[in-house]
Amino acid sequence: MLFLGSSTESKLRNGMFKDAFGDVLWEFELLELSILTFEPRKLATICSVLEKKLLKVLVPSQGQTKQLVALKCLTVLLYLCQWGSGSFMNWLRSRYTAIVVPLGAMGYSKTYASAVYAKVDAVVRFCEDDEALRVSRDSLDQLRLEMRGQAIPTLH
Repeated sequence: MLFLGSSTESKLRNGMFKDAFGDVLWEFELLELSILTFEPRKLATICSVLEKKLLKVLVPSQGQTKQLVALKCLTVLLYLCQWGSGSFMNWLRSRYTAIVVPLGAMGYSKTYASAVYAKVDAVVRFCEDDEALRVSRDSLDQLRLEMRGQAIPTLH
């Protein structure tokens, strides 16, 4: 069920359509989205909006806008793979062959191609390989601890 105008939908829209990648506010929106994936109704809204956006991108047509939408949706998906709920991953694993894999077969301009293909590969890898997802999440946890100065040093 999609709740039009909901705060969840607004956060998703902001997470996908900020002008610049790397913007602190944009990263905050993504963090909020990852937290919302733990709430079933909000998760349903997030999944519905992402799926609709990606299905529109898959309809053949020309345009840089669709390429940018694909890149931003993939960025959100990748972020939620790493920080979102298990329920989000269950949904994505049930849908990735229809909404993510086909993006890897599409052509993109030089501006977007390498980033789109890399993100498609990462999302597919996380959907198909639990260990890769676990390692990625563990690495992020380790990074977080290091940034707080609480990491346990590892000996090489």
